Amino acid sequence: MAKFQPGQSGNPGGRPAHQTKYLKALVRIVKQDDWKDIVKKAIEQAKRGDKSARQWLSDYCAGKPPQGVEMDVDGNLEIIVKYADKPDPTKAT
Repeated sequence: MAKFQPGQSGNPGGRPAHQTKYLKALVRIVKQDDWKDIVKKAIEQAKRGDKSARQWLSDYCAGKPPQGVEMDVDGNLEIIVKYADKPDPTKAT
């Protein structure tokens, strides 16, 4: 994997223009109170058992856990999922 020097962008082209226009329009159209209503509705739906509402809340409100894939010299594959709010039990404190 490439290492970047301090101050060197990993994405020199920046965000594509169409995405920037979309995000600016979204911020203009959907106000803070609208987002609050959307999240409240998703919470109500999740409490009633709506799986996609639970997933949406997990992904966007709590955030997805960082994940990694490691392969050792013997070719064994290990998938690692780390949660930021829980200590890593494999590391000494």
